[in-house]
Amino acid sequence: MGKCVLARVDFRLIHGQVITKWVKTTGAEKIIIVDNKLANDAFMGKIYANAAPKGIKVQIHTVEEAAAEWKENQFGEGNVMVLFKNIGVCYEALKDGVTLKRLQLGGIPNEPGKKKITSEIFVNSDEMQMLKEIAAEGTEIFIQTVPEKQVMNYEEIKKRMG
Repeated sequence: MGKCVLARVDFRLIHGQVITKWVKTTGAEKIIIVDNKLANDAFMGKIYANAAPKGIKVQIHTVEEAAAEWKENQFGEGNVMVLFKNIGVCYEALKDGVTLKRLQLGGIPNEPGKKKITSEIFVNSDEMQMLKEIAAEGTEIFIQTVPEKQVMNYEEIKKRMG
């Protein structure tokens, strides 16, 4: 069984911070991207796979595939980083049976109807409700965009949502 060393919501998925900081900090050996659209786009999938550091295996799954693999063997062997493009996809995966001890919010863009939590994280009321349900299931939710930044816990996130 794999060990989930980091589960992160970040619309950029594999990008500079993930590559240079989080893979190194966590010791991740494999990256699992959970995104229905990307799982069905071979061209973009190759771009993301090629963006990973040498030696890091990248798998891209639909929510359904991710839940099935989680139930079967918790994403296989080794240290695994799981990336979700948005809170909704993460919520779906958890509802389908993926379990996470911790969930890091790393990059959620500003869009109409969203409230600023930090300069990198913007959440609307529907997403906040999903986070509330995820937290109620026992998952620790926190914000930490890069390893050297201070962690913001879920209680502080809720306060900032008002």
